[in-house]
Amino acid sequence: MGESFGFGCGKNYDLTPDGCANWLPTIPAAMRAKVWSSTTQYKPYSWCNLAANAVLKWPNDGTAEYKYAKLPGGNIVEHVKGQCHTPDMKYPPQTQDSERNKEMNQYAKL
Repeated sequence: MGESFGFGCGKNYDLTPDGCANWLPTIPAAMRAKVWSSTTQYKPYSWCNLAANAVLKWPNDGTAEYKYAKLPGGNIVEHVKGQCHTPDMKYPPQTQDSERNKEMNQYAKL
């Protein structure tokens, strides 16, 4: 969809619901338990990208629906409202949150 509107990260079949169903079972539970991630979404009564919000279920981060953003068996550090997935959306991109990046780096050392 992003390509149609001239934005987004591209596409990766493995990150679609069908693609994920194929490769997810190949990741052992012990490895999933070592994954720490964080999710984001727009602020209440808002959106990250209006066009994306028209096709993604709510809540989302302008690229991924929240219900698909969690790795089964992995660890969610936090869910932040008021950030989006990529630059050039309504709210800042999650990658530019330096405090959360420091926190995620600490979890990566576990």
